[in-house]
Amino acid sequence: MDSVRLPFFSKNTPTVTLVEGYINLDLNSRAIQNPAATHLYQAEENCIEHILKGDLLIVDCSIRPRPGDVLKVDIEGTYKIRRLVRNAGKLFLVTDDDSSPPYPTDETGGFCCGVVTGLYRSPI
Repeated sequence: MDSVRLPFFSKNTPTVTLVEGYINLDLNSRAIQNPAATHLYQAEENCIEHILKGDLLIVDCSIRPRPGDVLKVDIEGTYKIRRLVRNAGKLFLVTDDDSSPPYPTDETGGFCCGVVTGLYRSPI
C-alpha cells in the first residue's frame, strides 16, 4: 500500500488556514477516493456516535453531502462535526447526543467543509 501525504489541521478556526505539518499514513484506498480534496481533522468533542474527542477524521471535500452523512462544518466561525438530517422537509445539522440544538442548512449542506469518510483512533 502506498503512503499518502496529507495536510494535518489541528486548530479550530476556519477563518485562517493553519496547516501544522504533514503526516504520512498508509490508508485503505476506500477511505481516500480523492487525495487532492482530502484532509485530516482532529475531533474536538464526543457528539456523534462512534466519534470520540481526539479521533483523526478523514474528510473529503469533493463529496456532495446527503442526509445521514457526518460532516465537518463551519458554524459561526468554528469547525464542528455534525450529522446532516432531513426533518419535516428541511435540512438540519445535528449532534447524535442532542448536546446542541439543530442548526438549519440548505440543500448543499450550506456550511459543509467536507464529508467524514473514516477515522483513525490511536490504540490504548
